[in-house]
Amino acid sequence: MKNNYNVEYDILLSKVHRWGELIRFGGTLLIDDIEEDVQNSLYLIQNQRDQFVSKVFSKKNLDDIKKYEIEAVNICILSLIVGVDLNLPHGDLIDLGVAALLKDLGMNRVPKEILYKSGQLSEDEIAEIRKHPIYSSQILEDLGFTKKIIDIVLDHHERWDGKGYPRGKSQDEINYLSRILSVLDGYISMREDRPYRESLHGYDAIKSIIGDNGQRYDPSILNIAVKSIGIYPIGSYVALNDASICQVVAINKSTPLKPIVKVIVNKNGTESKSNQLIDISDNNSFFIVKSVLES
Repeated sequence: MKNNYNVEYDILLSKVHRWGELIRFGGTLLIDDIEEDVQNSLYLIQNQRDQFVSKVFSKKNLDDIKKYEIEAVNICILSLIVGVDLNLPHGDLIDLGVAALLKDLGMNRVPKEILYKSGQLSEDEIAEIRKHPIYSSQILEDLGFTKKIIDIVLDHHERWDGKGYPRGKSQDEINYLSRILSVLDGYISMREDRPYRESLHGYDAIKSIIGDNGQRYDPSILNIAVKSIGIYPIGSYVALNDASICQVVAINKSTPLKPIVKVIVNKNGTESKSNQLIDISDNNSFFIVKSVLES
């Protein structure tokens, strides 16, 4: 019996944590088991897609789970969704998901005083962090992962304009699956606090990557990713023109600025008990005024 999206998400988080611990203490990983975990995620994307995506954008207790583990799982789920919408072959989807979950294993080789430093990083510290794709690929090679997965991991911080790392590849030189990973890695990273900036919430993060102008990301993949995630991602909150507060429950790919929303707070400021749904694309009386943070 397949798990539901809540259970599967939490299982995946605990496994990513365990994999990191195993690598840290010289253990090994079972490739078949990781591929099965990705297959389970694909099943949920096919059967509980909107609910699974909402889990990505839900609030989490960062005291209990490290941010890198949350990011790995979120990037995996969103990368698979974009991959499905790109009609990738099943084998490519599995490899993409495995790479997304394991791409930052090399962070275990970066000194903790650098990794968790509060405040600006020095040039030497930035250079050390930028070695993590190389560290990750070396770890995966030692564990017997395929060259295809290793190449995806190695290229996931390369940029479309050639200014990425570790090898300064550009455009079609970059592994195609890495280009997908790059978009979702950038998007999820924007939603997390960094020493040099505060996090962005869903709408602002999407707006930022839309304005990339062919610098970091493959424009064709970016276009599909925006349609897949939505301008206002599932689970995010918006204010409508009538002063009501709503939660996005589904996106309209043809009209990404007009999702389907559920009323949470009525226009008079009272909590909504009706679970009223509004398809903004099919109702000219409503439009989104702004994105709001969950409180």
